[in-house]
Amino acid sequence: MHMNAPSRREFVTYAAAATIGSALPASAQTTDKPLTVDVIGPMAVQWSGPRFYVWMPELRGTHEAGIITSVTGFELYQGTYEITETAGLSGTIPAPYPPTGRTLYQDPNAKPPKQYYVKLSLPRPFHIVLLHPVLCKIWSGSETAPSKSTSYATGLRLLYPRAGRPALKPSQKDYVISFDPAPDEVQVDMTISYVPKNYSDNDPKTIFQTLAKDLGLENLQIECDEYAQTKTEAHPQLQAIAYKPRMVPTAHRPCKSPIIKLG
Repeated sequence: MHMNAPSRREFVTYAAAATIGSALPASAQTTDKPLTVDVIGPMAVQWSGPRFYVWMPELRGTHEAGIITSVTGFELYQGTYEITETAGLSGTIPAPYPPTGRTLYQDPNAKPPKQYYVKLSLPRPFHIVLLHPVLCKIWSGSETAPSKSTSYATGLRLLYPRAGRPALKPSQKDYVISFDPAPDEVQVDMTISYVPKNYSDNDPKTIFQTLAKDLGLENLQIECDEYAQTKTEAHPQLQAIAYKPRMVPTAHRPCKSPIIKLG
């Protein structure tokens, strides 16, 4: 599926396919239900103090950003945004899950970008899950490429103890956008995506190097192989033939460029 100059409706339809949760019946405790936020796409992330920060790089109009829930969706135009009214964590976040087998790319020299397409601030989650790993080799241009690939996450799942009443506030505007769940639905699932308009714009090397440059990492090289799907994740009938999924993006897994974590 290709996206040529998509309308807002087309973007919402595309990104909604990445939403895992479905609407739930309303009850007197709707705001006490847990909140799940999937963050997918080429991004830099940092959690510090009470907030979790996401930076989306400027990709010359090839990607489109948005927030999707089981009820509604908003396109994110260039700027800075904040999600409020959601229960976060005041203590230390446990190490991202799973503890082994996949990781986030991190460089001690990375700095928060001064130029970006979107910066998003969320309450600090109480847990982080690493999603959609891809096998990549990453090295400095002055070094020798690693002999083995590492499984890097291209998405994150942020878990919150209580959904509360999430609202989106653009910093450059004087209003707040409410997510406004319908009377018979509950706002407990959210997807924040930065997706390519066309699959031809999804080259991981170009995207990763653009993001790295924004973070002050000028000389990084990257080679990506396949999504890191293990035998236990593959269909049982495919395990016997050493199934290797093709490096093809989908609405559920649209990005092949690893997320970069700032310290």
